[in-house]
Amino acid sequence: MTDDLRQRIADALTASAYQCDGKCGLGERACYDAHPITWSAMAGGTTHVDGSVTAIANIAFASVQADLDRLNQTIDYLKRNIRRSRDQVDSYDEELTGANSALDRVRALHQHNEDADYCDLCSNHGDITWPCSTIAALDRAKEA
Repeated sequence: MTDDLRQRIADALTASAYQCDGKCGLGERACYDAHPITWSAMAGGTTHVDGSVTAIANIAFASVQADLDRLNQTIDYLKRNIRRSRDQVDSYDEELTGANSALDRVRALHQHNEDADYCDLCSNHGDITWPCSTIAALDRAKEA
């Protein structure tokens, strides 16, 4: 807990401590209900309060509620961005898988005829080298 947060809670409790002078016109129970935290004493320059644990917890929680709400909003925002990022990664992975499959299909068409050392497909079009220009281009792209 940071010192700033600790001080904010202490300030909220101090501000909520009602100092009854007995002249408020309320009965004891009504006064307690209206002022669940009361001023008890000053000791060492510090206000001491009386109140139920629940009443004190309610004041402390209220003093940090806005921060908790803001942090929860930030967490929700980050979760949404993480989901979007994962979706993008999945999309890119699908594209990459598709591209690799296409490359595999191209390589399957350009087979090395080891007996004559040329590409079976390209040799029909006058390219009688191995690797053919298609396979050579794919290999260069793979190395880059």
